[in-house]
Amino acid sequence: MGLFKNPNASYDTKIAGIRANTSILGGVVPIVFGQQRVAGQLIDYGDFKASVQPQPGGKGIGANNDPTYNYTAAVDLLLCQGPTNGVGAIWASNGNLASAGVTETYTIPSGGGSYTVSNASGFSVDQGVGASTTYNQTVDDYGSPGSVVLSGTYITPLTLVEGSPEAGQYTQADGIYTFSGSDAGKIVYISYQFDLQYIEAEEVYGVPDESPYQITVQEADYFNRNVSVVYYPSGTPLTHVGGSPTTGQYTNSSEGVYTFAAGDEGQAKSCIR
Repeated sequence: MGLFKNPNASYDTKIAGIRANTSILGGVVPIVFGQQRVAGQLIDYGDFKASVQPQPGGKGIGANNDPTYNYTAAVDLLLCQGPTNGVGAIWASNGNLASAGVTETYTIPSGGGSYTVSNASGFSVDQGVGASTTYNQTVDDYGSPGSVVLSGTYITPLTLVEGSPEAGQYTQADGIYTFSGSDAGKIVYISYQFDLQYIEAEEVYGVPDESPYQITVQEADYFNRNVSVVYYPSGTPLTHVGGSPTTGQYTNSSEGVYTFAAGDEGQAKSCIR
């Protein structure tokens, strides 16, 4: 039995890196037609980081103030024989990063032009562009009582290219589609996928004892939006305000910095972002 630690508590061991349990030397590279779900094979990784997850708790004998850790790394994964148009969705052990497909229309102006899709901030995969093409044809089948005029529209696919597009071509970069003046007046149908979800993370902190009573969340570089803040462990919610917070209130910046009132110093908070 230890003198200063709870003998029944479990403690997190800091991991130093990623270890691959299988060798892929001589492994099969999948060949994919169309769109398929495949498992990635780890080729290499770098920028491995272990970030301390702060733990609320008391002081003195029996208190467990040992940290736990969150891990991130930049990884190289083998998916299939290339080239590919992109990755539509990613599945992980705790869920999936889903995406949605959508088609938008654009009329190419005189001289050509560029169109930014509605979901450019989450753009992930270009799925092709087609132009509306009209037809009008008189047909006279053998043995028919007379000629018939067939008319309507059909979709002609455009070709994705690099550089300046010519007639029947287009370029795409980060959800911005560019077309040639030779196709002016045509209505084009732009199909693409965009990321549908963000990952929500819950972190527990103690409000600092000194002004400005601020907390910066982990992975602040990827902060997207605030969800909620509650007192820990009671779960009582705090109120989000736009100005200077008072006790039981908080503000947050777009950079993931949360500010609390002096009356909440030392209180444990659970921030969901």
